[in-house]
Amino acid sequence: MTGAATERSEGFTGFPDSGLATAVPNLFFSRVMPEISDPAELVVSAYFFFAAQLNKRRPHYVSREELAADRTLIRALANLTGKS
Repeated sequence: MTGAATERSEGFTGFPDSGLATAVPNLFFSRVMPEISDPAELVVSAYFFFAAQLNKRRPHYVSREELAADRTLIRALANLTGKS
């Protein structure tokens, strides 16, 4: 097995030192996250910060349509419901 299947069977072993990072505003953790009760909302919120930073446009934003068409996000949400 390779890739994601191996990671699932062996467990997550951490991020590589050379990996890029995604900035998340501190206020997200203190004000927004405590109000989130739906796991799907947390997944979409976390993915939003990642996707927004990929865009070169200013200000950084991601449209609802872009999120709805993103295969990685769709797969993550499907994993929550077991429909992957």
